Amino acid sequence: MEKAWAEARARTSARARARAGARARARARARARARARARARARARARARARAGARAKASAKARAKTRQELEPKPELKLQLELQFEIKF
Repeated sequence: MEKAWAEARARTSARARARAGARARARARARARARARARARARARARARARAGARAKASAKARAKTRQELEPKPELKLQLELQFEIKF
């Protein structure tokens, strides 16, 4: 392995080696950027999930409230029964 490296080193110029190093660094930067993008996407997804959860909770609460308002109150039923002799 050492020998192969030595031969390759002898064959390649310093400029070519520098270019290869620059390419490797560029690749590493691209990987880091991709990782950052993936993290940002994950964060956005988590935020959206949280928002959706909050929205679902709010709408559920609203539904419960309207259902409560629509349900006839027992005391009202009793009052109507007494007032108009209506049986529910």
